[in-house]
Amino acid sequence: DIKKQIRIVNQFIKEKVDIIILAPSDPIKLVPVVKSINKANIPLIIIDSDLDKTLVKKEHIKYKFIGFNDFKGGFETGEFLKEYLKKGDEVAIIEGYKIGTYTKRVDGFLKAVDGYLNIKTIGSANFGEGKSYELTRRIIKRFPNIKAIFCTNDSMALGSLTALFELERNDIKETIAKMLTKKE
Repeated sequence: DIKKQIRIVNQFIKEKVDIIILAPSDPIKLVPVVKSINKANIPLIIIDSDLDKTLVKKEHIKYKFIGFNDFKGGFETGEFLKEYLKKGDEVAIIEGYKIGTYTKRVDGFLKAVDGYLNIKTIGSANFGEGKSYELTRRIIKRFPNIKAIFCTNDSMALGSLTALFELERNDIKETIAKMLTKKE
């Protein structure tokens, strides 16, 4: 909830805390409050997903980022999945928000599987487990030959996995088991 996150951060600024560590729920809408953190001279660490780089540069915002390379993560996931699927297998993607660095996970995945896997649909569950559950059920009904679903975060993956188990998609469950027990 972006409004709640902004309220909490504004309260921290009022309290003049020593440092703020923030995992942005929206990489664009948080930029004005982050600018306020800078104006208050409170050190800021952004974790997990970064802020919108164009706005950060434009607003001269300063912070330390500790997080994930979304493009590389998506790419490596696609490369890993290709080891378990056949060329031409149908895949769906469930993504979070269609803004900011989150889109890079999908970009990386698409680059890795281009020409190998058949992407049937890309849907958004806005990082929600329940939304992902419902979307997965609709995807499987519409595309019964789907062999894998790439979800861009853990809560959406749990929602999707729950739906797949309820739908008794044993072929996908077997692929997951192989992936989880792979020896390096």
